[in-house]
Amino acid sequence: MMRWKVILNSVLLTTLFLSPLAGQKRSAPHSAGTASRLEPFRSFAILDAKLSLLTSQQASLEASLNGRAPESGASTPAQSRAKLLNSMRVTSADIRRLTAHLQSRYARQHRAFGVKILKLLRARANAVHRDIYVLQRAHTESSARVADERLGKGIVALVLQFQAVSGGYATTQCAAQEWTCCEPKRTKDLMPGVQAACRWTCLPNSNKCSGLLGPRIPRSPR
Repeated sequence: MMRWKVILNSVLLTTLFLSPLAGQKRSAPHSAGTASRLEPFRSFAILDAKLSLLTSQQASLEASLNGRAPESGASTPAQSRAKLLNSMRVTSADIRRLTAHLQSRYARQHRAFGVKILKLLRARANAVHRDIYVLQRAHTESSARVADERLGKGIVALVLQFQAVSGGYATTQCAAQEWTCCEPKRTKDLMPGVQAACRWTCLPNSNKCSGLLGPRIPRSPR
């Protein structure tokens, strides 16, 4: 049961979190237009935080299933588990909404590969959400452990697919006025368990991007 946690921690450490938001103060609000121009990296940053929260909640859930002390405010392990699962349902619902938002955005732009790769990410998010529900409905300790194992594997698959979408942007160095773009990575370069991944590149024309169109690099001030 611990194997998936080792994989997950390794993936999270290498998951992209360098985006156009990285150098900005998180407290500074963005207008709707500015936020839209920062996509998909604005949503990636939020997804990264949500996935980290979900894995933390999963670790606490496993502690509860192993009979360790319940979290503060819960008088029994069962109450602790119920509270954790409710929180995980909220987190997974947020992840589902974000992936659906991104998929709709790139569907409106008619970017076929962008829709494909986000559909895969959304499917993984939906599977995790369903697995949490199954665990909530488990009536015995044995069935709860089986459901928890499946949930853990589902979270690993979700994080791996997120890394496949977002990873690599940090090494992309675009010139001023070029667009950042996710193009399909070659099949032989895909990580195990990943059906499709992004190869982040730079394009002079946004219409040439079939995947996820990112921000345009601004001119340097004179």
